[in-house]
Parts: sequence; structure tokens; C-alpha cells
Amino acid sequence: MTIKEAILILDPETSEEALQPYAYDSHQRRKVVDEACRVAVDELRKRQWISVKDRLPENRGKVLIYSQEYGVREGFYDMPIQRFILGLDFTSPTHWQPMPEPPKEREENA
Repeated sequence: MTIKEAILILDPETSEEALQPYAYDSHQRRKVVDEACRVAVDELRKRQWISVKDRLPENRGKVLIYSQEYGVREGFYDMPIQRFILGLDFTSPTHWQPMPEPPKEREENA
């Protein structure tokens, strides 16, 4: 299930129409709503700020970082030295989160 489908199922403005195919099958309807909830929770977890005291990124790469000094910025986590880098400087953020997925653009003739 995609995020867009989960939103249609869980949004009170669109859920009635989105769940119409399951109107006479309460068991299947429940399974679809449960799956939409799972997808939504997975997405919310990806967007949470993580305290550097709780854990550090598992992989080297770009991350969003937050510090009192710089606010929210895109930074880089260097796994071998376990340090966050902002521009050319090392920084000590209090929180971080993985970079969000970039938008998926539609192909012109799709």
C-alpha cells in the first residue's frame, strides 16, 4: 500500500469512498484499515527527531540535524569517526533524523 492510498483510507474526508469496495466484507475492510495504519506509523517514525543520546545514524550519509547554534540544517554523518559535519565544520547537534525521500515525479507520457 502506498502513502497516498493510506491517506485516502484514513482521511475522514475520503475514507468512505476509499473503503466502498469493502462495504460488505468487514474482515477485509479491517485488514485494509490496519495496513493503512501500519503504513502511516512507519512514515511517522521516519519523521521523528532522534536524540543523539538515544542513538546515532546506522549509515554514513546526509541527515537533517538540529542544534541550538544552527537550528535545522542538512548535514552529513561520517560513520568511521562518528561525527556530524555541517559544511566544513564538525558540529554537535542534539537531534537528527534521516533525510526524507525526494518527491517521485510522474513521467510525462505515463
